[in-house]
Amino acid sequence: MRGDLTGRRTFLAVVAGTIMMLATLLAPAGAVLGAAPSPCRVTNVATGASFRTLQGGVNTAKRGATLRVTGLCKGTTSIARSLTIVGIRTKATGVPTLDGNAKSHTLSVASGAKVLVRGLVIKNGAAITSEYPGNSGGGIFNDGTLTLDRVVVEKNTALESGGGIRSEGTLKLIDTIVRNNTIRANGDGCGVAVSAGITMKGGRIAGNHPGPDGECYGGGLVVHGGAGVLSGNATVANNVAGTASGGGAAVDNAPASLTMRGRSSISGNAAEGWGGGVYTQGVFTLEAGTITGNTAGSGGGIFGTCAVVTVADPSADHVFGNTPALDQIFQVC
Repeated sequence: MRGDLTGRRTFLAVVAGTIMMLATLLAPAGAVLGAAPSPCRVTNVATGASFRTLQGGVNTAKRGATLRVTGLCKGTTSIARSLTIVGIRTKATGVPTLDGNAKSHTLSVASGAKVLVRGLVIKNGAAITSEYPGNSGGGIFNDGTLTLDRVVVEKNTALESGGGIRSEGTLKLIDTIVRNNTIRANGDGCGVAVSAGITMKGGRIAGNHPGPDGECYGGGLVVHGGAGVLSGNATVANNVAGTASGGGAAVDNAPASLTMRGRSSISGNAAEGWGGGVYTQGVFTLEAGTITGNTAGSGGGIFGTCAVVTVADPSADHVFGNTPALDQIFQVC
């Protein structure tokens, strides 16, 4: 009798363990099992004061302060002073999230402000008014100096530019993911659009695309000005430009530039126009990394128009497996 009971307990434990394993495997990325997001709580580390919105914490914070965020914070936030904002994830509070509630940019950074954001999800922003900047930067509009460290920017939309992020200032991404953002009309940078360059170390710009009736010059990333650098294992993948050019990335006229280093890659992107991986009118340098598996009407890997395109080691397999196969790198002027 005791042996039967022990056997039943063992069987039930195995079943319970299997169920938990399957739940873990099937849970959405970033989900915390057993915990719905708690209400927003923002704590000023220096003073101990707490707030129910991030904007409330920002409004009272002194320059250089650190704010800790837990739970789901709905609404938009504008920052005009230098701050550090850190998301804290626990089983009780869930994934720390800023949800723009489809009202405007989820987060905006003013000129002169130096802001570090770490460990947050930034989503559901909607920059869809008729005039700039209200039509750009669905998730984030940056006019200052912004560093995103292990941040996810997802499911945001803009009418014309920067579905995920539009940056007029200095932008640095560290192990950050920009995914599944959209441009509603005919615009640029479904994922990220920058006018003063971008430094991306690790992370991914992936799955960004135009709306049903739109097109997106630079499906993943567009560099309008400044220097763009992809390094580490930074990846630009599976973005769509629609009928425009630059499925993965687009670079405007010089001095705008984009450089690939380290193990960076541009792969699986698509454009019905030119340059499935990269379309450039400026300066594009491939020091290291790969451009592969992209598709376009012409120039499956790289298409340059009166551009400066440099591949550091032409004998190595840096650009391959793109469609059309006959023009992995194509230039006209």
